[in-house]
Amino acid sequence: TLSDLDEAYPNNILDYFHKLKTPKILDLNQGTHATAEVSGLIWGQNYSFDRMQSWFDYWLKGEPQTNLVFNQISMQTDLEHKREFHSVDSFNSSHNIRFHLHPRGYVLNGKLKTEKFEIEDIDTIYSGMDSRATSGVPLLSAIIDGHFRVPVFHSIPWIQRANGVYYRSEKVDSTLKIRGIPKLRITTSSEGEHYQIVAYLYDRNRLGLSKLITHGTATSIHHKGEKEVFEIDLVATAYDLKPGHSLVLALDTQDLLYARPLHLVPYKTTIHFSDSDENIFSVPVSP
Repeated sequence: TLSDLDEAYPNNILDYFHKLKTPKILDLNQGTHATAEVSGLIWGQNYSFDRMQSWFDYWLKGEPQTNLVFNQISMQTDLEHKREFHSVDSFNSSHNIRFHLHPRGYVLNGKLKTEKFEIEDIDTIYSGMDSRATSGVPLLSAIIDGHFRVPVFHSIPWIQRANGVYYRSEKVDSTLKIRGIPKLRITTSSEGEHYQIVAYLYDRNRLGLSKLITHGTATSIHHKGEKEVFEIDLVATAYDLKPGHSLVLALDTQDLLYARPLHLVPYKTTIHFSDSDENIFSVPVSP
């Protein structure tokens, strides 16, 4: 089975792939909406087309198993386009770094730390305006990133505090190989009857410039004002965070890529912090 590393689809395909009990192969490529495979339709030569040809030759013609290794996942790393191969078992057993969100202050930004924040506090954001955190131009940005290795750049301090909030980790000492689906669990409440949270994961370099790694969103249908644990699966990614860089998790309530709940007036969304409230960002990494 073959797929692009495209928007939310890799999450669904990874889930489907893990449930299959037959011989299987999964190739994840950079690009969006089959743009990684389109050259095969024009020139006939393409990694995915070659792999599919070998697949049919083996199963339908009985030819030798040449470049096929069953129960394997191959991934292109973002911006570098190197291809890695993982067994299903090794991919499923990847280590997760658990970051705890620490609230922002009146001036300072929030933090991603391995230690839990146990004091009662809140972060508040409002809907109605763009926070300036963004996934880029729908479709176009994903194509430019996947094929021309030009990511969505952003200056994190530009994020408007009224409409967005961000949490930054310490700089990493060695390369962090992010492989899989980053997951966010936060405790929230909102004045909106239905409310949305969009999450963006950025790579911040030594000079403060940030590149978008991945993003995701979820919408709540809970009762207004009711506290709940809000879960967001970001789009699966393969990305190498270089030494001296840090991760930045930004949150707001709207993005051009995602449809949003219809509200006539802006609503307030609150992230709750305490010893009992859960605010965890899990990042899957491989050795």
